[in-house]
Amino acid sequence: MSGLLAGRDDTLGRRLAVPLAAALVTGLASVVPSTFPAQALFQTLVIAQASLLAIVVSVSMMSMQVSTNRFAPQLSQLYRESGFNAIIARFGLSILLDLSLFALPAGWIDRVPVRVLVVATVVGVASWAFVSLLEIEERLLVFLNPDPVLDSLVASVSFDRYHAFSVDRHEEGRVARNPILELYQVAQTSLEQNDNYSALRAVDALDEATEQLLSEYASLSAARRAETASSVHKLFDYWNRIADAAVERGADDVLHAVVEAEAEIGREAVDLGLTAAAIGAVDAVYHFCAVTLANNRLEAQYHGTLSDLLGASLEAGELDVARRAVTDLARLSRLVDRREDDLLVAADERITPHEAFFENWAYFLREHQSRLSTERCRSLHVHFERQYQSVYEEAIADGRAGAFGEIATPGLRSVAQAAAEGEVQWVVSRMTEHLLDVAVRTDSANESLVRDLEPVVAAGGGAGVADAIRRLCDLADDREPGAQPRLVSDPLSDGETDDASEEAVVGRPVVPGTPAANLHDRLEAVTDALSLEESERAPGRDE
Repeated sequence: MSGLLAGRDDTLGRRLAVPLAAALVTGLASVVPSTFPAQALFQTLVIAQASLLAIVVSVSMMSMQVSTNRFAPQLSQLYRESGFNAIIARFGLSILLDLSLFALPAGWIDRVPVRVLVVATVVGVASWAFVSLLEIEERLLVFLNPDPVLDSLVASVSFDRYHAFSVDRHEEGRVARNPILELYQVAQTSLEQNDNYSALRAVDALDEATEQLLSEYASLSAARRAETASSVHKLFDYWNRIADAAVERGADDVLHAVVEAEAEIGREAVDLGLTAAAIGAVDAVYHFCAVTLANNRLEAQYHGTLSDLLGASLEAGELDVARRAVTDLARLSRLVDRREDDLLVAADERITPHEAFFENWAYFLREHQSRLSTERCRSLHVHFERQYQSVYEEAIADGRAGAFGEIATPGLRSVAQAAAEGEVQWVVSRMTEHLLDVAVRTDSANESLVRDLEPVVAAGGGAGVADAIRRLCDLADDREPGAQPRLVSDPLSDGETDDASEEAVVGRPVVPGTPAANLHDRLEAVTDALSLEESERAPGRDE
């Protein structure tokens, strides 16, 4: 940075030396002839400067009009710069000086001291004006590169101004501007003209500006944040529109930049504790994934970003954000399942958002198993389970139970293992029923079911597995629920809670009338194969 400043100082010094040298040389030259043509010099300078100024302004306007088709904020940005007005002022001052000197009596000009002073002053000022044209050239060349424009827009970002513009649709002042809108316009225009470099830089700039706005928003008082929350939601409308344009016209690098920026914004919002903004970022990533899927451009890393945001929200304890991410992962899973073709990326990696769903469910149990007695954590677990059931039921209705079971079985097993390791036996019991249900509907062999349950029992989930089998035996034998003593108390289905929320009482995974309700022989085979001892069937920790 110091080197750049030193270079600019050297350039400025050389430019200032030019008019001084011109004034000195011309002033001394005016001494030699007895009758120096001062009036003719003044007239020539006026005509030259006026003509040149007209040409410069015309060319500048035309150049900016052409470049505005690429970067919409450029024209107003140029005229916001005081340097352009200063250049015009220099020429005006020089021309005015020349014209005013026409009024000097001819006798005065004949005097050598006066002539030297006047000629040196006129030529010096004219040279000062001419040298300033180099700044016009540099400014026009700079604005052909998006970086200075984008940097200037980012530097002018202010949450208060952004909110005011979002509400009033205008700003006060001689030249109003909404930097966020202008950044979006630069990105959109660049994508429309297939200028992927400029689009990449615009996406990066919009990412930086968005994070800056969120930082300012986080510093506001709670009352002020509530008042301006609507403006935060509008931020992600810009990102959704950029995603639409990028999927349609952008290169893969632009798509990667968009989803990475949305993920970074989401993580920043989670770190700042801005729940609404984090939810907006999660929804923006889901929108991006849905649009890329519809246009056959979905990649595994895109839905992986949604999974990363879910993991970040779980780690930070932002359970409301995690709840939305769970919903969006399930929605994306359904969209993928509805596709009849296989979705592969370049490395032949299968597009399977289901796996990320189960991985985060298991992670949630490992990290928050000690808090499952609280309403919020238990509610999130119920949300995981309900989203799984909705995806599973749609797969059954569409005749895709077999294909879905191949993904669901290892996922449910990992969730059950996580619960067993944390000694949350009621979750083990529910996951065991889900595994049995999938096994029945996909007509898998008993040996496969046993292999899936063995690691769960080995992890300490014997009581939960035994409880699920006992409950299903009651169901298969058409006995009243609870005919046999429960080995594990299920706070969701047994109603042993004071919580009045809709998640407080949830039915068991297998209900009467389903194929899995009639599997007595299979249950006996599984029980014998697992060799569940009475000690393993003792009630475990319920929470």
